[in-house]
Amino acid sequence: MKNHYQFKLVCRCPYDNMVNIYDVSIRCEHQIDVEDFIKFQDEIYNKTYIQETLCEMIADRYAIDIEIPNVNSVHVEMKGIHSGTIIISKKSK
Repeated sequence: MKNHYQFKLVCRCPYDNMVNIYDVSIRCEHQIDVEDFIKFQDEIYNKTYIQETLCEMIADRYAIDIEIPNVNSVHVEMKGIHSGTIIISKKSK
């Protein structure tokens, strides 16, 4: 089964302390408990991260070990706007 999760994530930028709201998309074939997205949000809410780091953190958190070479278990895409620039970060793992 293919799963596609979409949610918003809020975090502050470490450079200007501005609040950024990201659109997050996760595609995978395994189940992720949606309550864990809320837990992740709580863990980062009072911290500062750049979008690219957050994207990597999400991929690391939700990837599973698979034994097939060159096959990724999770695909993450984040979209945010910072200083008037749209940034799209993608990470597969």
